[in-house]
Amino acid sequence: MTVLTDIGQLAMCPAGGRDAGLVDDAALVWEDGRIVWAGPEADLGGQFAGARRESAGGRLVVPGLVDCHTHLAFAGDRSDEFVERLRGTPYLEIAARGGGILSTVRATRAASDAELAEGARQRAHAMLREGVPTVEAKTGYGLPLAAELRVLRVYRQLAEDIPQRIVPTLLAAHVVPPEFADDRDAYVRLIADEMIPAVAAGGLAAFLDVFVEEGAFTTDEARAICWSASPPAASRHLPRPARSR
Repeated sequence: MTVLTDIGQLAMCPAGGRDAGLVDDAALVWEDGRIVWAGPEADLGGQFAGARRESAGGRLVVPGLVDCHTHLAFAGDRSDEFVERLRGTPYLEIAARGGGILSTVRATRAASDAELAEGARQRAHAMLREGVPTVEAKTGYGLPLAAELRVLRVYRQLAEDIPQRIVPTLLAAHVVPPEFADDRDAYVRLIADEMIPAVAAGGLAAFLDVFVEEGAFTTDEARAICWSASPPAASRHLPRPARSR
């Protein structure tokens, strides 16, 4: 058990509260990775007298942040597109000439496993310095099966190498890859019939995601993909969605 004292301000973030619930001159106690007590240091009393002590040095202590939408493993740089969008160029116009998501797909496919892993590690460390101990990490820049599995394996290794919690998500339905441009329904079937079972068999992802947007996937395609991943007991009473057109 550890007692953290000398907290200048502690953000309690009470449920339903309208502010951060700041407590001045606070203390925090944890054991086995779980917070067991928090409040004004003056209220500690003697129940934790034998616990190990650490000092926050008068700093602000806040709950860890959860980043619920990231792509940690990717290659390339689209900062020039960001400048264009600030100047008013629509994203769909950028994507139509080969930029956008497909630009990152090309760069990610060309990168080595080591390059992807190192880039992801640097981003994760930068996020940790900003107070983010839990990161949802999506795929979506590899696309076909082998490339998506490669990114998920990068996340699995990363989770063993860093102190943060990595929550991997399969986003193979990010955009239709160029090799399926003339048969997008075949790519939907590939995700549903091969990619999801392979990822599930390897325990490589915790969640499934589909990007529904003009230029990406339709709602019918999303239903077809998500239906394939739904447990029969949970979905047997729902009408089966139509396949993509």
